[in-house]
Amino acid sequence: MTSPGIDEQLWQQLRSGYEPAFVELMRRYHGPLVGYARKLTPDNALAEDAIQDLFIHLWTNAQTLSQTTAVRPYLLASLRRRLVRSMHRDRWLLATAPDDLDTTFLVQFSIEESLIESETQQQQLRQLNHLLNRLPARQREALYLKFYQNLTNEQIAEVMHIGYQSATNMIHRALVFLRQHWFEEFTPLLLVILFLEKI
Repeated sequence: MTSPGIDEQLWQQLRSGYEPAFVELMRRYHGPLVGYARKLTPDNALAEDAIQDLFIHLWTNAQTLSQTTAVRPYLLASLRRRLVRSMHRDRWLLATAPDDLDTTFLVQFSIEESLIESETQQQQLRQLNHLLNRLPARQREALYLKFYQNLTNEQIAEVMHIGYQSATNMIHRALVFLRQHWFEEFTPLLLVILFLEKI
């Protein structure tokens, strides 16, 4: 995970045109930006183009960039805006109705089973992945930003262009859904599995 203090310092140096700071920010954030972009569009070339355009914009406009103390949310929000514009432009060129990006969030949660040794824990992980992927697209995006990108609710609101309370409610509803359906659908199954393991 990146340190906010170091990020803020690098951002300040970037704004003064210091190239090594720009290179370090690219190194730190290229991976997280690729991960997020690929959740927003299945078009890998479009995702990479948007990220390249974002970094080019940062470097060519470094001295006019606004001050920020939250570099990660700033970059994620900027990337999301670029992708929305590109996707809507492409749909217009193809004469198709522009669907809202929020309905197409592509994350498929898949926590690595190889990290878990117990068969019971692997089964629980598969069930959790199943429930996560049943959430509405916007709730999946909010959980992705919270738990994979480590953003606060306030930062999630900024990235998704929604109010703070809306972001908080969205995350709360997602967690309530997971908790409720976990106990309704899987607790009896887990009890059977645990019982059979003891025989």
